[in-house]
Amino acid sequence: MPKRSEIADLEAALQSHLEAVSSRVTSLLEAQFEQLSLQCSPAELVGSLNGGKMLRARLAWLVANAFGTAPSEDLVRAGAAIQLLHSASLVHDDIIDDSAVRRGRPTLHILTDAETAILIGDLLVAMAFEHVAPLGREATAALASAFTQLCRGQLSEASLSWGDDACERLEEYARLKTGALFGAAFELGALSTGMQAAEQARCRAAGEWIGVAFQFADDLLDVQTDVSDLDKDHGADIRNGIPTLPIWHAYHSLGGSAEEPGAQALAAASASEASRAFTVGKIAELVERAEAALPTAQRPELLSAAITVTLGSLAQGGAPADGRPLP
Repeated sequence: MPKRSEIADLEAALQSHLEAVSSRVTSLLEAQFEQLSLQCSPAELVGSLNGGKMLRARLAWLVANAFGTAPSEDLVRAGAAIQLLHSASLVHDDIIDDSAVRRGRPTLHILTDAETAILIGDLLVAMAFEHVAPLGREATAALASAFTQLCRGQLSEASLSWGDDACERLEEYARLKTGALFGAAFELGALSTGMQAAEQARCRAAGEWIGVAFQFADDLLDVQTDVSDLDKDHGADIRNGIPTLPIWHAYHSLGGSAEEPGAQALAAASASEASRAFTVGKIAELVERAEAALPTAQRPELLSAAITVTLGSLAQGGAPADGRPLP
């Protein structure tokens, strides 16, 4: 275990890194929006798009420092690119899901309109690749692969089913749609240290499993937490008829027959202790897979921190994440 003073130093370094990433993203967005004539001010647009816990940028930093050291500018550049791509995916998701709130603010298509939001989402994708390009072909390919997987995942949403064998499909859907960017964060962190390709691939795989666990945890929060706590729309998946792991479990707990349960009954069953226990069990399995995939690190406590900051005590079957970056 690191000493308390070492933990304090690491927390300070991580916070400084996240501030640098946030500042970089803000500068990039302001430079773009100042050139455009839109329905709202550049400040409103930046506020809508840049925020949150910057979880993926955190993970890239933690992985890089777990396996060695990396140039600060490279990690800031990688973190900003990941955040831009993540923000683009949220813009498009909110339009698809018809969500009105994100991070406690109106979503971009509510702030402007759907057509404008789609184009701004596309602009963010282009900005992400432009910003990561100076890091080289491997870094650009890692982000491109993640974006391809993310799009494939979203396209596969319509094929999700309620059948007895749907659990594996839900896991693959989460690996593509959410795990992809987590995998890219782990891979970019590993890449920045000069790690060999085979070990980079192991880091990416571990990140993807952590991303699936995060998605299942988020699905659980969606059915068990009030919207005022989430800072985003609550119960959207039940409203849109989309199976998630806890909802799928609830559906089968109600019989899963030709006579569909009503939304109210499904919501109540999804929030039950049985559905929670089932989902938390799956999360624990995914954490085990991720830990088995990871190469041996110089500072393994930082890999543990990466899991903790993503899942909180849900990784051990406890309460939702509390957001602390280091153990």
